[in-house]
Amino acid sequence: MDSAGDAEGNFSVIGLMEDASAAGGWSAQPVAAFRYLNASDPLPELVGGDRIAWINGKPPIAEPACGFDGTKCSLPHDPLVLSAVAAVATAAVLAAALFLRHYRYEQKLASVLWKIEAKDLTFISACSDVSIPQEVDTRRAHTTIALYRGNIVAVKRLKKKNIDVTRTVKKELKQIRELRHENLTAFVGVCVESGSACIVSAYCSRGSLARVLADRDLLLDDMFVAKLVADLLRGLTYLHDSTLVSHGNLTSSNCLVDSHWVLQICDYGLHTLKSGCMETEDALRMERRMLWRAPELLRDPNPPPWGSQKGDVYSFGIILYEILGRNGPWGDTNLTNAEIIGRVRHPIGGVLFRPPLGGLAARPSVLAVLNACWSERPDRRPELRLVWLRLKDMHAGMKTNTFDNMLAMMEKYASNLEALVEEKTDQLTQEKRRTDDLLNRILPRTVAEALKRGEPVQAESYDSVTVYFSDIVDFAHIVNTSSPMQVVDILHDLYTCCDAIISYYNVHKFPNKH
Repeated sequence: MDSAGDAEGNFSVIGLMEDASAAGGWSAQPVAAFRYLNASDPLPELVGGDRIAWINGKPPIAEPACGFDGTKCSLPHDPLVLSAVAAVATAAVLAAALFLRHYRYEQKLASVLWKIEAKDLTFISACSDVSIPQEVDTRRAHTTIALYRGNIVAVKRLKKKNIDVTRTVKKELKQIRELRHENLTAFVGVCVESGSACIVSAYCSRGSLARVLADRDLLLDDMFVAKLVADLLRGLTYLHDSTLVSHGNLTSSNCLVDSHWVLQICDYGLHTLKSGCMETEDALRMERRMLWRAPELLRDPNPPPWGSQKGDVYSFGIILYEILGRNGPWGDTNLTNAEIIGRVRHPIGGVLFRPPLGGLAARPSVLAVLNACWSERPDRRPELRLVWLRLKDMHAGMKTNTFDNMLAMMEKYASNLEALVEEKTDQLTQEKRRTDDLLNRILPRTVAEALKRGEPVQAESYDSVTVYFSDIVDFAHIVNTSSPMQVVDILHDLYTCCDAIISYYNVHKFPNKH
């Protein structure tokens, strides 16, 4: 105890020292002590310690040279070590990213968001009990239509008994579900149930481009034509830039027009799913589809169902000609479809057979594009972006804003529709007038008016009536002694006189059938 009453610790240091008398030659012995030598210092000091057998000949330092956390010195950087660590870290990150990507890909493949149950499709026809939306005219519907979750959809039936949803089919379904563009018909789903296999897509109320072009009552001015061509180029360019790469079956029947006059390409992709359906297709329809097919694909005995980009450019040229001429894909020709296909496949005398451009009212730049798209050599056909540039004169009057173009299209269509309605109304009025005149000639005016109003005609009774019978006396002799034109003139004058008398006295004439 010190003078302040505090206990002074007695600390001895025990070390392992050599001891010959001890077992093993070593024993623990006092080698130093900690004592309070300075009253002002609260910590004791080491006394002695010379006898301690340190491992390195000296006691360890109180703190590591770099500090307890290594911040008091910097370690030398080995480039090889750093490169190895970076490579391992990068490889680990890439492996994790690839694994995550593969996992997500497999999850999307396993997804059945594309699947449609047959019971969810309610098919619409003119005689069905389903409430038909106003925008659907079942009498003029260009395809099978149905209701799916409250929306109108187009249904393309697959003539296959069974559909095996393989991994390849799943890849195609995933691929087509990811395509989204305003100039592509939206894919809704697929029904794979036996006997009800079909592909379901969005419905376009105005039908195919071929049907629009065939409607002679519809006036297509330059802006209409430019808009349709621009939509077709946009949709086809998007397809070529996508994972589908090409269409393979581009025709005017596979270009649909919706209610806003936006052209949309349909029937793209799903080649494995649709394989086997072409064999059951009607021969005439299959033959007609080939009118848009490129020569090299016609010569190929087993052409790929997805076609080629250069083949699509050729088909685009045929459709462009069809839009400009509005007289079918090959204009006014006496050749059959089979003869046209044969001459395109094998030119006679080396002279290429293409649609006639003589009577086509188009700019020279457009005619040059048509000839370039129809080149016999696929490598000489222009890319779609080059076609865009060459057709910029055609699109000169179009606005850059899609919405403005659509409004302008709708305004022109409304004006055209008003003129058409006025013309049809005038025709209807004239036809009604002729019908009324004919009805008044056949029946008494009061009876005719009652029938037109849908009122029942009540029989009337009179106390007395006057019936007048007339005949042309010796008509046979008159006919024999007169020329045919004289007979016609006599009958005309006679009937005109009788009709005038009948109208004046408001009586009714019954022709004698005997």
